[in-house]
Amino acid sequence: VRLVKWLPREDLFKEMAECDAFVFASLRDGGGLVVVEAMAAGKPVVCLDLAGPGLHVTEECGIKVAAENPEQTVRDLAAAFGRLARDADLRAAMGRAARRRAEEVYDWKRVAERIEKVYREALGRSGGFTPPNRDGMEAGEEKQSQVAEQAAVEAVAGVGEGGGR
Repeated sequence: VRLVKWLPREDLFKEMAECDAFVFASLRDGGGLVVVEAMAAGKPVVCLDLAGPGLHVTEECGIKVAAENPEQTVRDLAAAFGRLARDADLRAAMGRAARRRAEEVYDWKRVAERIEKVYREALGRSGGFTPPNRDGMEAGEEKQSQVAEQAAVEAVAGVGEGGGR
């Protein structure tokens, strides 16, 4: 087991590529996007079942540990480490599932599509806006729609910028 402190983004990904599993046992980092980055790298994740990491990780792609009290948490983290250390097939299966989940749920293009769908549904229900039908758009309208979509994708992608810890 190696504990690694903060690293520049490039170094983080190099370290991540070399590990067998990724552990994120932070009590205070609510977002935990580094967990998604580890999943995208095909690594099984061990994390506390809190906030973002608890939502990102499923039983197929990692092991979530309840954080009820210090003794129980340490005991359950150790058990999770042992389980993964003893079972290479489990590590591999969880790593594949983690990669699949990262691609299906967290790919920025898919996130932008889901956000756009919510906006279109909300605007369509308000009666104040009818989403354009691309098939009947004029060239100028098509370009405006593409620019708006690109801006939405870039705005969403900006959320994931920055290094991991």
